[in-house]
Amino acid sequence: MPLKSTHVILRTLALLAVLAAAAPADAQSIGLAGDQKFAVVDVNVIRQNSSAVKSIQAQLANFEKAFQADIKKEEEALRNAERELTRQRTLLAPDAFAKKRREFEQRVVQVQRLVQQRKIELNRTHTGAMRKVEDALRDVVLELAAKHKITMIFRKDQMIFAVPGMEITETVLKELDKKLPSVKVSQPAKTPQAN
Repeated sequence: MPLKSTHVILRTLALLAVLAAAAPADAQSIGLAGDQKFAVVDVNVIRQNSSAVKSIQAQLANFEKAFQADIKKEEEALRNAERELTRQRTLLAPDAFAKKRREFEQRVVQVQRLVQQRKIELNRTHTGAMRKVEDALRDVVLELAAKHKITMIFRKDQMIFAVPGMEITETVLKELDKKLPSVKVSQPAKTPQAN
């Protein structure tokens, strides 16, 4: 289903929720029971403030720092190799210099691939860790819906309007922090360093 259609459906459902809450008799006439309960969750607030997400961010920052240190070493080695190549330019025969130049360029390509692969691994690690948070968040929302007999829970960023009393973000955040206070992030797969 196209994204635009999804937004139209969500907005329509939000409007129906407001109508159901404001006028139960009118809601029944359009097919909604008068005892429907709706809620709103600000997923962005949860992604910014949950203790599990903060633990993921801290661990990833450490991995990123180690990654940057490795890359800095590689870049320094390339600079030294380039200086040496420049120094040898007048000392080597043209064929020998061309060969050394090709070897240097291959090394540059290897380092670029290393950087790209490490970024991919960091992203894959981040995605895997955040999936754990999303799964726990879904469980918390479902548990709260069952406990409080909530018929529908909407994402706040998908809403046009919601009565302030409908928001349950703080409750969801507290329950998520209890259920998943932190996430152990696996060390990203380390790509062999360029030679």
